[in-house]
Order: sequence, then structure tokens, then C-alpha cells
Amino acid sequence: MNRLNTYKSSATAGRQTENNFKNLMISRGNKVRKANKEQDCVNKVDFIIKTKENKILKFQVKNRNTPGRNQGKDDNFITLEFKNTRGDDGWMYGDSNYLAKEVDGGFNIYHMTTLKEFAEARTQKNVTTTRLVDSYVKGMPYKIYKRKGSYGHKNYDELIYANVHEIKEFFLEKSKSVYFLPSKCED
Repeated sequence: MNRLNTYKSSATAGRQTENNFKNLMISRGNKVRKANKEQDCVNKVDFIIKTKENKILKFQVKNRNTPGRNQGKDDNFITLEFKNTRGDDGWMYGDSNYLAKEVDGGFNIYHMTTLKEFAEARTQKNVTTTRLVDSYVKGMPYKIYKRKGSYGHKNYDELIYANVHEIKEFFLEKSKSVYFLPSKCED
């Protein structure tokens, strides 16, 4: 699969995940509005949810992780974005209150401020790697993954491949929870 087709398949998977999340929120009695282009691209908000309790929540939605192109899904890790491909602040630094991360059977819901605290506390910003899976070594601070550009394209993104178990432990230390939102309502 060439680079363009790989990007298109990733974009298609992302749109499908967003659609699944939107339908799940609606099925639970929430009002859902897809963010406009500026809110999405500049403010890093995918959806604005008005709950049954009239709370307004902003969500960034991400599909399931793979450790690399054409590899299987891995719900034990999550890619966290410090900088995007243009070198601007990544989605962790947007206006979203929560990250809805697709996992097998539903979505894990992360409080964005606590997720950002985790990433900043556990990452050595001056240590980089050129392979995403190498950003994590158990018991060591995370390294920043910087993609190599290809076909004359420069990437400026900075990512880590974070261990979900470590994130959940950090949340507990901060008296926060990672919530699992199942795709299907239990009767």
C-alpha cells in the first residue's frame, strides 16, 4: 500500500471511530454537535456534547492504536501528541476536556488535563527516537518519537507511545479515573 493509500485508510478509520462515538453519545440521550473546521483544526475539539444534565463537554476522539502501519490493534498503548505534523501544539494542548479513545468494545474516557500531566511528567523532552515503539521502555522515562519525513515531506510532530496501565496508575494517584464507555448498552 503506498503512502497516500495508507493515509486515506487511517483517515477513513478515524472518521468511522468519530461516527461510532457520536452515535454512542446520542444513544445515551446526549445532544451532539460535530465541531466546525476551526474548532477541530485549531482548538483540537472533535465533538461538543450537551449531557442530559445540561453540562457542556468537549471531546477529542481517537481510533484504536497500532504500533505501526499495517500492524494489528494494540489497546495496551496510546499515542499522545505533543506537537502535530506542522509543529503546532498537539491535540493534548487543545480545548477538549476529554479524550475518547477507542478500544475493543467501546471507548476509554480520559480527563485531558490529567493525561497531559502524565505525559509531561513521564517524558524526557530532550531524548528522541525514530521508531514509535522505542519511545517506551518499562521503568524508564518516555522518549519523544519524531517521524522521519518521506518523499520530501517534513514531519514536525512529537509523540509518545504511552502504556495504558501506567496512565491508569497515574490517574489513580491523582484521584481521577479512566472511564470505560461500552459500545453497547447493558440491559
